[in-house]
Amino acid sequence: QQVSDAFSVALNADYGQAGTTGGLALWKGVALYGKYTLSSVCALAVRGEVYYDPTFDGYTTGAGYPKATFQEYTLTYDYQPWSPLLIRLEARDDFANARIFNSSDGLSTKSSQPTLTLGVVATF
Repeated sequence: QQVSDAFSVALNADYGQAGTTGGLALWKGVALYGKYTLSSVCALAVRGEVYYDPTFDGYTTGAGYPKATFQEYTLTYDYQPWSPLLIRLEARDDFANARIFNSSDGLSTKSSQPTLTLGVVATF
């Protein structure tokens, strides 16, 4: 939804179910997005998501434990110096209600995982 010339928001919700040999599997999620155009060449966006996979051992995620819950928060800066080129810097933090992410030492696990990504996209 375009709120103003510079600001837009979006809401996304998902719900699914599947019959399995172990019973009915359910999953659901919701995401909220916001984007603010700072100028003709740059924009700032935020996103937050929650995903719930309550049946079995993480039916859709394969998390290995029941009632798997995931959250993520992302901050994105877009810079487009000219039309075919987009440079994107993104900081993201993922969270789970169990220790499913590998630690940097490779020997242990943790319940959150921050990432920083720099991407360059060229369109033709």
